[in-house]
Amino acid sequence: MVVHIVNGLPDNTWWLVFRCQSKDDDLGYHQLLVGQEYYWKFRVNFFRTTLFFCHFYWENKDKIFNVFKASTAFPDCSPVHDDPPRCFWLVKDDGFYFSKKMVDPNSLDWEKLYSCPGADDTPRCYWLVKDDGFYYSNEMADPNSLDWKKLYSCINYFVIA
Repeated sequence: MVVHIVNGLPDNTWWLVFRCQSKDDDLGYHQLLVGQEYYWKFRVNFFRTTLFFCHFYWENKDKIFNVFKASTAFPDCSPVHDDPPRCFWLVKDDGFYFSKKMVDPNSLDWEKLYSCPGADDTPRCYWLVKDDGFYYSNEMADPNSLDWKKLYSCINYFVIA
């Protein structure tokens, strides 16, 4: 089995950062520039309980989901004409797309399976930390504007590490 992650975010986007794991394997953090791809190979265990999930980060967004789950055959990564079977995930600004074969990121052959936080009318929340507390806003605002609503006050804490 091979799982591919492709960065299809807009050209002006910073790195796509992600970490993928299973019960037994932590693949660590990876960074992809726009257009780059990362993949890993693995074997499905005898009991078909193999599961990999990834946590994706970019700009002010993040999303966690299963990229492969053998017990439910989700997503369907059955072979198309090659061996081993492959799953392709394309990360775009509005969501996560799936394909069983590598196709052009602009192609209509990708199936959108998940929306990104903040996409498709999902409300966004921005946080601002000041000396006197934590503020939030539904829009990105100038830190000195009155558009921020104070949610928590700061209390002096000491952290010993």
